[in-house]
Amino acid sequence: MSLKTQLSAFILGLLLTVLAANFWLNLDSTRAFLQNQLKTHAEDTATSLGVTLSHAVQPDDLAAMETFINAVFDRGYYLSITLTDPDGKVRYRRQNPLKIEGVPTWFIQLLDLHPEAGTAEIMSGWIPVGQITVVSHPGYAYEQLWESFINLLILFAVLGGLFLTLSMFYLHHLLAPLKKMVRQAQAIVQKHYVVQEPLPGATELRQVVSAINTMVLKLKDIFTREAEINARLQRMAYADPVTGLGNRAFFEMVLDSALADETCPRPGALAIVRLHDLQTLNERHGYPQVNQLIQTLVKHMVERLNHLPETTLARLNGSDFAILAPQTDPADLAAVLQTLPELWAHIKQDAQVDPSLSPMRIGVAYYLPGETRAEALTRTNDALQQAETEGEALHRLTPPDDSLPLEKVWHIEEALEAGRLTLLGQPVQDGQNALHSLEVLAQLRDGQGNPIAAREFTPLLQREGLEAQFDRLVVDKTLGLLSQHPELPLLSVNLTEAAVTDLDFQHWLLARIRKARPAQRIAFELPEALLHRHSDACAVLIEHLHREGCQVGLDHFGRHLGDKRFLQLYKPDYLKLAPGFVEGVCRRDDKATSYLASLVEMAGSLDIDVIATAVEDAAVRQRYAELGVRLFQGYHIGRPIDLKEWIARHER
Repeated sequence: MSLKTQLSAFILGLLLTVLAANFWLNLDSTRAFLQNQLKTHAEDTATSLGVTLSHAVQPDDLAAMETFINAVFDRGYYLSITLTDPDGKVRYRRQNPLKIEGVPTWFIQLLDLHPEAGTAEIMSGWIPVGQITVVSHPGYAYEQLWESFINLLILFAVLGGLFLTLSMFYLHHLLAPLKKMVRQAQAIVQKHYVVQEPLPGATELRQVVSAINTMVLKLKDIFTREAEINARLQRMAYADPVTGLGNRAFFEMVLDSALADETCPRPGALAIVRLHDLQTLNERHGYPQVNQLIQTLVKHMVERLNHLPETTLARLNGSDFAILAPQTDPADLAAVLQTLPELWAHIKQDAQVDPSLSPMRIGVAYYLPGETRAEALTRTNDALQQAETEGEALHRLTPPDDSLPLEKVWHIEEALEAGRLTLLGQPVQDGQNALHSLEVLAQLRDGQGNPIAAREFTPLLQREGLEAQFDRLVVDKTLGLLSQHPELPLLSVNLTEAAVTDLDFQHWLLARIRKARPAQRIAFELPEALLHRHSDACAVLIEHLHREGCQVGLDHFGRHLGDKRFLQLYKPDYLKLAPGFVEGVCRRDDKATSYLASLVEMAGSLDIDVIATAVEDAAVRQRYAELGVRLFQGYHIGRPIDLKEWIARHER
C-alpha cells in the first residue's frame, strides 16, 4: 500500500472517529433533552388531571372521571393514561400503540427513549381515592431525533467528503517530491542524472531532496570524470598531441577493422601524404611555428575530406599523414587531394616561410577487404615512391576492374525478390563458454543455389539502393525463425544505414516486431559511425526498439576518437569492439590496454556489455579477459553455422 493511501486511510479513519463521536454526542444530547421533555410533559399532565378529578367529580363517579380522562387523552399525544384505585387496581386505561410513521424500527430500537411516567393522587378532601398515571407518547421525540440524525449525517458526510478531497489534494502536492525521488532513483539506475527542482516546502522533504540532489550531482560528476579519463587515455593511446588526429596505432586499428569488414565496398581508397625534409623546416623556423603550419594544413584537409563518407585522417609520424576512405573510389580521393600541395605552399608563403622547403608528395592507392594491412600499405607506399621518383605531387594506382557482370546483378536482384536467403549464426560466448547470442550473417543464393559472397553483393546493394529491401528480408526471416523455434537464443541482426534514414522502413520494422513479439530474443546492431552521422535519427530508432523490448548493440565500436559520454544518451545494451583492437591487445601496449580497460569499466558502470570481436585464438581471448571483457566472438569461439542446422542439432 502506498504512503499516500496509508496517510489518506489514517486521516479518513481519524476524521470518521471524530465525526462519529461528535455525531453520537449530539444525538445523545438531543435524546436526553427529549426524554426529559417527555417526563416533564407527563408530570404536568398528571398533576393537572389529578387536580381536576379531585375537585370536579365524586370519587364514585367513574363515568365523569372517564370523560375527563378521554378529553385529555384525545387532545394530547400520550402513550397511556391509567386510573387506579388506592389498592393499585386499574379502574380505567387509555393507550396508543408505539408505532411511528417515517422512523425505521432499527432507529427506535437503537435509541430507546423509555419515557418516564408522571403520577398524581386523586383526593376527596384529605382522603386519597385513586391515582392517575400519565406516560407521554415518544413519537414526536423519535421524529425529531430522526430528523436530527439525517441532518447531522448529511452535514458530516458533506464535511467529511470536502475534508477528504482537500486532504487528498494536499497529500498529492505534499508527497509529489517522493514520486520525483522515485523517478530520480530509477533514472540513477539507468545512469541518467536528474536534479529535482524546485525544492519542496516541507522541511524534512526539502532536506531529503537536497541530499538526493547532491548525490545525483556527485554521481554525475564521477561519471563525467570517468568519461574524461577515458577520453584522455584514448588520446594518449591513439591521438597525435599536435594535431589531435589519430596516430599510427589508431590508423592501423581503423585500417584493420576496415579490412575485416565484410560490408565494406571495394575498392576502398588509401593515401599517404608526406612532407619531405620536415626536419630542415623545423631547424630554420622552430617547432612551434612549424606545428602551427601543420595545424593549419590539417584544418584544410579535414574540411576537404568531410565530403567523403567515413574518411579517417591520421598522422603516422612527424611528416606522414594517412587517409582511409572506405566508401570512396581512389580517383575521387585523388581529386580531393590533388590541390593539396599547392595549398601547402600557400600556407608556408602566408607565414613568410620559403614555399620550396618541405615539399608535399601524395600517393593514392586502393585496398581490398580481406587482404592484410601490409599488402594495403605496401601498395600505397609504392604509389608514394612513384610520386617521389617521378617528381610528381600526386601519383595514383588504379584498382583492377571489379564491377560485377550484368548477370551477377540480375542474380542478386532476383534472389532478393525470391527471398533466396540463408541465415548463418556466429556464436558469442561468455567466460564460461556459455552461449550468449548468435550474430545473424546473411548469405544470398543465385538460381542454381550457389552462394553469393557478402563481399560481392554488399557493395552492389549500396550502389543500387537495395539495402532497405535486403534488411527487410533478413529481419522478416529472423523474426519468423524466432516465432517458430523458441529454443533459439538471442539473435543479433545488423542494420544498414537505410534502417536509420528510411522512415518507411522504420515503420515497417516496428510493426513487424509488434506482430512477431520476439520477447526480447532479438537485438539490432548499428555501426558506431552511424551515431556520428545521424545522431538524432539513431537516438529515436534506439528508443523505439527499446520500447518494443528489443536489445540494441553498437558494432565496430572504437573506430572514432572522442568523448564516449554519448553512451549515456543512447544507452545501448552492448558494444562490439572493432577488430582493430586485437593487435594493441596482443602487443600489450600499455596505452591501448589502459584505454580499453577504462572503456570496459565505463561501459560496466552503465550496465553495457562489451563483446570482443575477431578473437581468433586463446591468447587473444585471455588478453581481453584480463582487461575485463566477458563476452567473445570470433573463429576461436565458433565459426558461422546455418541457423537451420543449429536448430536441427538442438532439436535432437
